[in-house]
Amino acid sequence: MKKGKWIWYPGDLEIYLANRILFLRDYRGTIEPPFWKIDSPFCNVFFIKEVDLKNPEQIRVLSDAEISIIADCQKGVLACDGDGKYTLPAGKYTITITAYAKNTPVPTVRVDGGVVSDESWYVQLDRYRGESKNVGCSDGFQSPYKTIFKYKDVQPVCQERINGGILYDFGKESFGYIVFHDIAVPGSAQVFYGESREEALATEDCETYDKVVLKARQKQKIDHSRGLRYAYVKGDAEWASVSLSFEYLPLQKKGEFACSSELVNQIYSIAYYTFHLCSRETFLDGLKRDRWYWGGDAYQSFLYNYYTFFDRDICERTLWALRGKDPVTLHINHIMDYTFYWFISLSEYLLYIGNTNFLKNIWPRAITLMDYCLSLRNKEGFLEGRRKEDWVFLDWAPIDNTGVVCAEQLLFVKALRSMAELAVQFSDFERADFYKKEADTLLEKTLSVFYDAEKGVFWHNRVGGVINRVVTRYASVFAVNYKLLDEKECLHTVKSVLEDKDILPIVTPYAKFYEVVSLCEAGKLDEVCKILDDYWGGMIRLGATSFWELYDPAAADHLSMYDRPYGKSLCHAWGSSPLYILGRYFLGVVPLKAGYSYFRVSPKLGSFAYIRGTVPTPTGTIFVYRDSSTIEVENHTRTDGELVLDDGRKIPLGAGKKVKITL
Repeated sequence: MKKGKWIWYPGDLEIYLANRILFLRDYRGTIEPPFWKIDSPFCNVFFIKEVDLKNPEQIRVLSDAEISIIADCQKGVLACDGDGKYTLPAGKYTITITAYAKNTPVPTVRVDGGVVSDESWYVQLDRYRGESKNVGCSDGFQSPYKTIFKYKDVQPVCQERINGGILYDFGKESFGYIVFHDIAVPGSAQVFYGESREEALATEDCETYDKVVLKARQKQKIDHSRGLRYAYVKGDAEWASVSLSFEYLPLQKKGEFACSSELVNQIYSIAYYTFHLCSRETFLDGLKRDRWYWGGDAYQSFLYNYYTFFDRDICERTLWALRGKDPVTLHINHIMDYTFYWFISLSEYLLYIGNTNFLKNIWPRAITLMDYCLSLRNKEGFLEGRRKEDWVFLDWAPIDNTGVVCAEQLLFVKALRSMAELAVQFSDFERADFYKKEADTLLEKTLSVFYDAEKGVFWHNRVGGVINRVVTRYASVFAVNYKLLDEKECLHTVKSVLEDKDILPIVTPYAKFYEVVSLCEAGKLDEVCKILDDYWGGMIRLGATSFWELYDPAAADHLSMYDRPYGKSLCHAWGSSPLYILGRYFLGVVPLKAGYSYFRVSPKLGSFAYIRGTVPTPTGTIFVYRDSSTIEVENHTRTDGELVLDDGRKIPLGAGKKVKITL
């Protein structure tokens, strides 16, 4: 039989997979559940397919749900031939498969045979009057409930007996399950985990630990997965050795980068490793602590993915998980700016991946989420944190985010413009015009209240009608990144704010991403090279094997955070921004039309002697090399693009063609 694909109601399997991880977070043995609304899959759905069969066809339906099949050309349900097989009569008619999740979390089906399940099927919640949606569908599942992870056995690089226990060092940041081997004497054991040696040995203060009863057996694995580098084990049991069952998502690495700086090559390698560790059911923030999907963290992860794995499924799983279902009651993750990032992520998904079936399915939820945001505006049209549940984040920095925060308004402008772009994609021109006008009006108001054109700065916020004349970096980086000022104004604010060392510095890789992108947009790549060396290189010089949640070069303590001695995550996805920066601004590859249907390549050296690398697209890869005298581009895609030289000249890049330019 020809095999079909697993299909489901769009968003439901994604929500189920994401929900599995939200309740894995604990702190010293106590669960820490998420503090936002958790949605569940629909329990009963109808899968629909129109067929035109010249002859009867046999199909086999696989599902953990209770199912029934109706062919509109005859009365009643089809009888099962046995072993999940059914005979479809000849003719032109509609098949409807009802799937009820009686003993399974999500109603999913797979149809093999003369008719197969794939993207051409539709799904409804009501057989007769429900709105038809394209099914959720993926090639990536052998079964929706089979683990999507792979495992490998990792041995510690060294071990040390200390204070009645054994400290195992696995050499670098890792994730998985501790395994005891050859247990000779049964008994109890405690495992204290640490991303640092200090944390693992701090048995009273380490963030995570496990207690386990070991039985006499050849091998025993602890039930809990953990993020760690070190494991300190104490107990009265006796065992021969300990290993780690390393768990990872088998993503294919499609993007590459190398240059003349060995330090930057190391930065790229560690950024890639960090990002891969945090790419799981969804894009996660980090491994040790939250292990949750956060809108701001995910926004950057989408961009990293476009220059490394170019994995469509994990993007879609994350976007569905973040959005959840209607009704909307709070911002995504309770954070206003994270909601705005979600809208922007959709428009960038269109530009990079271009899967319109996915966007068509999620578009109604984008509209209702935007309706929610618009309903919260004050009388001037600004958005602010108006309730105790609203969290205006921006960054972990000592800044006042009460009242009307300028940076939030600029993010909202970009979100509205993103929605206008998506509305055009669906030929909803009335809504597109509405979003565009709202964005233009909000930008005009924001600039009139907060922007000092003469000084080239934005005032941070306004509380009770009074402008707080404090300058932070956040509004400026958004204005530059999203081109909310003209070119001259952008360069002015870069000089006035980003190059002013007296303005509050950024100390998280999260916000450093926006600052560095702004410098790239302004063409200051030599300065970006220095930041890579100083900031990400600074973590490496302190022994980092993955990049951190926060790094303040001036701080003496690099382990504490949240008023806890080991609260900081030393493996945080948002530390991986060199992946995007090096691919987007140095290799210079960027899509200009949806789904890379047309693209631009404009490689820049910065302070490097040479650069080379590969950038993935939906239809192949683009190879780029540049040194002081040569540019080479190989277009291994099925679409056309252009090579833009430093002097503005444009060289056509036809599909499957190679170009070599002598400078």
